[in-house]
Amino acid sequence: KSAGGAPDKTTPGWRRAYAGALTALGIEGDRFVALGPERILRGEASTLLTGNPPEELRPDGLPQGVVAAALAPEPDSRVYAITRSQILVSADQGRTWTALPLPWPANDLCAVVVAPGRPDRVLALDTHGAVLDGTGHPPYWRVLLGDDPWLSMATDIRLSSASPGLALISTLGHGIRVVSVE
Repeated sequence: KSAGGAPDKTTPGWRRAYAGALTALGIEGDRFVALGPERILRGEASTLLTGNPPEELRPDGLPQGVVAAALAPEPDSRVYAITRSQILVSADQGRTWTALPLPWPANDLCAVVVAPGRPDRVLALDTHGAVLDGTGHPPYWRVLLGDDPWLSMATDIRLSSASPGLALISTLGHGIRVVSVE
């Protein structure tokens, strides 16, 4: 803040870009998507600091209970979202959503990520440590990791473009695990 108590406009800080309930956020480069009950926000993160509001959409086919989202790298316009039991995709940047067919019932999904440099590959993680790997359009699914006691209480998965084939999985109580996803 400046000496008079007013916010200093040259110093980065918290700025409200949207007021409302949101349950998932995905970002790729400068593009972002935020999902909430009955709405989706999308735009460029850099424009939020200039006071430009995000675009707000009323999505078609997006169920309640979305817990995570991920964007495919440009020029692909796909956005992925998960509920605890579904993996969903939007091919039009969030306007319409379709549940992806899975060969088995999903349970306790908690995270989703698109492989760097591979917009056709999406991975979803469940809280028991199982990694579901989907490749292609529509995805062909396989389980990369089964329920591993060391990965129990899994919370998030991230892939690094600098280390293709490796994923970091965070857990509650068991730290971070490095796993092969090839």
